[in-house]
Amino acid sequence: MLLDKFQRLEGGVFFPIDHPSPRNVARLDMRALPLIDRMHHNGIYLDVAKCRKLHDDLGVQQLVLGELIDTIAGRPLNPGSGDQVARVLYDDLGLHKLLKEKSGQEIGRTGSGARLSSDDEALSMLKGLRDGEGNTLDPLPGLILDWREVAKIRSTYTGPLPSKVNPHTNRIHTVFNPVRTATGRLASSNPNCQNIPIKSALGKAIRDSFTVQNQNHRLVSGDLSQIEMVGAAHASNDPKMRKVFLDGLDLHTFTAISMFRLNESEIEPDPEKYPGAVCPFPGGGWPISWKVFKHKYRLPAKTLGFGILYGVTPSGLQLQILNAGGPYWSEDDCALFIRGWYALYQGVYEWTCEQHGRARRYGKVWDLLGRWRLIPEVYSSIEGVVNAGLRQAGNMPIQSLAQGIIKLAMATMERVCQYYEAKGVTCWPLLQIHDELIFEVEDTIVEEFVATMKKVMRGVVDLSVPIGSSADVAMSWGELK
Repeated sequence: MLLDKFQRLEGGVFFPIDHPSPRNVARLDMRALPLIDRMHHNGIYLDVAKCRKLHDDLGVQQLVLGELIDTIAGRPLNPGSGDQVARVLYDDLGLHKLLKEKSGQEIGRTGSGARLSSDDEALSMLKGLRDGEGNTLDPLPGLILDWREVAKIRSTYTGPLPSKVNPHTNRIHTVFNPVRTATGRLASSNPNCQNIPIKSALGKAIRDSFTVQNQNHRLVSGDLSQIEMVGAAHASNDPKMRKVFLDGLDLHTFTAISMFRLNESEIEPDPEKYPGAVCPFPGGGWPISWKVFKHKYRLPAKTLGFGILYGVTPSGLQLQILNAGGPYWSEDDCALFIRGWYALYQGVYEWTCEQHGRARRYGKVWDLLGRWRLIPEVYSSIEGVVNAGLRQAGNMPIQSLAQGIIKLAMATMERVCQYYEAKGVTCWPLLQIHDELIFEVEDTIVEEFVATMKKVMRGVVDLSVPIGSSADVAMSWGELK
């Protein structure tokens, strides 16, 4: 098989190490550099006309939102002005009092303490205010957030991106720095292609402007599915989490069913994965539809699953669920949810405590590939600083392991690209977006390339649980799943 040519790298075993190893980290980073260099050289094609049209359309949308905000506020209001927004939301409408009355939460103050905060976090809390039927109590916070998102997209992306196009290649050549972050993640700059919003419709509209320059080419993406959760299952050796991955189940669905004590047989299967599933219940109606399950149960479980690895707090979880489009939860409910998650996956809790102990004892933590991070915050006399350090201690080994695995995959994929280009076939690496690699390849080799890439990403290291990998093919970045 073609994969046999690229299955393993020569030069020793990278994994596992489980102690600080400068030599192993250097080898790991150096192996990824050739593919990173190709990404710098290749760049990615930007449809400038499409990007500029989007910029103009968003300008109109921003004006419409501004007029609507002025009408609802009953006065001219600059949504970008914190002082003006605070006066309308708090002095005129008293939304901070309503928030405290309904949820017990209080809006924090600005850094100077001069007034209540009107930043995006505060507005997201106010946007989550609902009546008994689940309707938004006041549309103003949501509209201001929408205006700010459009303004940021225009000023950060659609406006500057055309000027970043190289006039000789007609492509954008972002710069990747492989050693800038403490966890080993690549940092993208000039422009930062890794910060384009992933979940929002506006983010997709921006990515739709990135396409192929040759109609006989295709964009191909490959990612490591839930790689941080896979890494957590391996590192913690949690029996329940390991069994989920070994049985090929969806972790977030399993978590939701377990924590909410649902009957799996009463939940409608995902229509995308199981089209035409026959309902065994009278009348053909599932007790819990997939849409309801996904929004009410799976979304909070998924949000917490990823947040737990970053040491999410109850207030942080509440905000993340709201920002993901989920239901409103009180801080007390979020605190119970976090405790319930750790009770379900006790091995992860014990592993996290072990990392906290390492940080306190050694002043650093490390991943299973030998990359380490200093955590001097744990020696502070300020509780908030210590807690921030402990969150880093719990997150770094997992995030760093995930990036180490993708870097090993990049090293192997470099050889795959060399193989095809030696045959005169276009196979260009373009971008690395955390756990995803994006290539531009000729359509004649797409099927073979996808199969090879998925096997490389799944087999680059041997974990105690299988590594999942998915791939997609499209004409534009926005169409890639």
